[in-house]
Amino acid sequence: MEKDVTQTQKNGVKLQFLLCVAALAAFALFAACERPEPEPEPPTPPEQFEFAWEDVTDSIPCWIISMNSITLVNDNATLLSLCPDAPTFDFSTHSLIIVSGVVPTEVISVGVNFEQVDDLQYLLTIHVTGNYAALPGGWRKYIKTPKILDPQNISLVIEYER
Repeated sequence: MEKDVTQTQKNGVKLQFLLCVAALAAFALFAACERPEPEPEPPTPPEQFEFAWEDVTDSIPCWIISMNSITLVNDNATLLSLCPDAPTFDFSTHSLIIVSGVVPTEVISVGVNFEQVDDLQYLLTIHVTGNYAALPGGWRKYIKTPKILDPQNISLVIEYER
């Protein structure tokens, strides 16, 4: 009888051991299951000020002379006094920057970059490319921008290369 009790105890211990192993295996399986991670929120882009400008040189048929300086136009009457054939613009929300000049050679191309440096300051860069012909050449650019009230707020850089 004593053997039966000991045998029963041994079987009970074995059973408990198997149950513990099964529980650990189930726990390991459960812990190893891949749970989907919550998707992180996309980062908020930094606030950027949209500054849109447009090169409207081709739409104004006149040569308005400003000789390497800026002429800022803020109304249609001024624009039409400079160029009677010019189209009209909405000057309540826009300004027109006129800049032109002469270089010692024929002009091949004129590029423009206009950017807002801070709340009130702007940088207008004109890049003039000439060839090797010794004929002086003129260039012009008319740029429509959001409203700018003071031409002193615009820095002009003219780059020339052959």
